[in-house]
Amino acid sequence: MLKSAPIGVFDSGFGGVSVLIDALKRFPNENYIYYSDNGNAPYGERDEAEIINYSVRCAKYLKSRGVKAIVVACNTATTVCLPLLAEASGVPTIGIHPAIEVASDIEGNGKIAVMATLATIRSKRYHELVEASPCASRIIGIPCIGLAGRIEQGIFGDDDFNDLLDNYYTQYEGVEFDSIVLGCTHYNFIKGAITKYADRKLKGGRKLISTNDATLNELNDVLIRDKMINDSGSGSVQFVTSGCYEKIRPIFDALMNTKD
Repeated sequence: MLKSAPIGVFDSGFGGVSVLIDALKRFPNENYIYYSDNGNAPYGERDEAEIINYSVRCAKYLKSRGVKAIVVACNTATTVCLPLLAEASGVPTIGIHPAIEVASDIEGNGKIAVMATLATIRSKRYHELVEASPCASRIIGIPCIGLAGRIEQGIFGDDDFNDLLDNYYTQYEGVEFDSIVLGCTHYNFIKGAITKYADRKLKGGRKLISTNDATLNELNDVLIRDKMINDSGSGSVQFVTSGCYEKIRPIFDALMNTKD
């Protein structure tokens, strides 16, 4: 494998673009192929067999493009079938997990909300992460049905999600939350909406916690271990989608131009 080979990044849709943006900042000399499975998004409300089928297909596609590593920038795919993806790709495959460990390290007695897809909340891996936490009794898993799907439509406004957030949080009125873990990469693009809602409706510190840093730390370790850091690349990005390219590419471009 050549150092100049690209890094593959895939997600069920747009969420993984937030990981790609952070990867470009951290590894500006690497080249990337971003595979967005918009044609089958979102994964989070599909059954396990479908998630495995679509995710393995993505991994095999990136393998066919000669990538040197794959970042599974999809929490659902990671929690449901990461070992299968590593086997299918034959290259180092790094997943992205809800940052429960990070949230557990923050001092406090309030609850820890883990916003994630239904499939992630139901997964064995999610429950393992909760059980391993010293703060397990404080963790509340919140299955955010419909949230990733709305984001996939290219909706990102701060006031565009209040109805869904009400559905998720009304039952926790009066509960203090020390932190809110964004357990789906899609949610990184609506931090403003979640923060604005939390300021109005939720108690406690409500610190938003993303998961990207830990994933990119692992990618860095893999590239160093395998002596595969590209010092001469240009940070190029090839975009591929299983959906309608003409409709989806403008949304991808707009997201890539975001600063946060």
